[in-house]
Amino acid sequence: MNRIDLTTILALNAIADDYENLETISQDVRQLGERCGLIFGHTEIEAAVLYLLEFGFAKAYRLSPYGPPDEVVGIPSLAEITSLYFFRTEMGSELQLRPIEGWPFDEHGSLRHGWHLSETERLLPQRGVS
Repeated sequence: MNRIDLTTILALNAIADDYENLETISQDVRQLGERCGLIFGHTEIEAAVLYLLEFGFAKAYRLSPYGPPDEVVGIPSLAEITSLYFFRTEMGSELQLRPIEGWPFDEHGSLRHGWHLSETERLLPQRGVS
């Protein structure tokens, strides 16, 4: 698992059970990243959320106290994502349930002894690669 995969899966985990905005996703990703000895930047987290949307692992929504969530059609711009909420799709749920090679945490949530990131090993699909 490389840094891009880890950031993306941490972002997906942040939206696993509720609609979350970018600020909450960022807090969750940074907190878990720190436990791994990593610091994730805002741009990395934004890219992870956009990746989740592009590949169908998540959807974006506008929330209102006056009605049901309004799904955003297509991929929002970077300027738009700060005002939106995100939630995983069925595909996102399936990804979360799969065993993930190189996952940093054990079943108790503790960092695995000797865990490290791979520089090159990708687990998730890549843009423009079939």
